[in-house]
Amino acid sequence: MAFKWVADQFNTHFGSNTTHIANSTSGPIHVSKSSTMMTFKSVSSVIIPAGDNYPFDRSDALDYFSVVDSTGKKIVDNYPVRANDSYVVTKEKGFVPQKYGSGNLHERR
Repeated sequence: MAFKWVADQFNTHFGSNTTHIANSTSGPIHVSKSSTMMTFKSVSSVIIPAGDNYPFDRSDALDYFSVVDSTGKKIVDNYPVRANDSYVVTKEKGFVPQKYGSGNLHERR
């Protein structure tokens, strides 16, 4: 457990600190990020078009992501994501880890 904490702290301060969210759905998604738990309406969101992705710059070891589809249906709400981890919103509207180091940001782990 201590090693994981040290690794997270190292990654937070010296890693790329970028989380990519890839949209593999057929429509746009709205994504918001916060360092604390949030309500979706209380923060601004980024619209990611279908088939596209967005890099979120990070400054915390853990941020919370919320994703809704174009109809307002929640895909994830306050999902904790560690720095430098990336995720794919699948065509089935799942939220799954992206394959680390892949050149294809839509490739699942």
